Amino acid sequence: MTSRQLFWLLPVSAVVLVGVTLWERTQGRVGSGRPEVQVAAAHQPVGPDLQFELYDAHNRTVRLSRYLGRHRVDLVFLASDGNVNDDPIFKAVGRPSSDRIILVVSQNLPQVIRRQLGQQQDSTSVVLSDAGGRMGQVPGAAARAWGAMSDEGRVARTSWYVIDRAGRVDWSAGRPVARKSGGKRVVRKATEKTDR
Repeated sequence: MTSRQLFWLLPVSAVVLVGVTLWERTQGRVGSGRPEVQVAAAHQPVGPDLQFELYDAHNRTVRLSRYLGRHRVDLVFLASDGNVNDDPIFKAVGRPSSDRIILVVSQNLPQVIRRQLGQQQDSTSVVLSDAGGRMGQVPGAAARAWGAMSDEGRVARTSWYVIDRAGRVDWSAGRPVARKSGGKRVVRKATEKTDR
């Protein structure tokens, strides 16, 4: 190949590649009839906007930052009408261990959480209140930051997020990605959730 041919090969290849990419995108959206889905392929660190400081069932302050980078954290946001004693996703998460912490965030006040736990006070999982109560804290702020709360101000269904030992969480469409009870990752479109 001559140098003149090589000179023209690169721009022509770029134009062809852009054209094929645009054609595939239009065919994928219009022709297939299937919704376009983005798979959670990236891990991102849990930044300050996702970290929280909440009361536990005994009105003690618990900070998420305390566990980041030291343990795997299973973070469960209970549905607004859910109960820690009978929530199926919370039960599917399993038991904590020496290198795995389970934080359960409820939309109830600490005294309501205490009453729900009753005699089944499980010291291995930490149940936190996202109902406000702290100076300047907005009720549901943690659930809203993690994307577990709907626009109506409710946690419609229990959401389970896994933060690895490096302090990273699965990320897609500009927000953390929740898991379902079978351990499958939830595949998220920008406005909806579906199973992979």
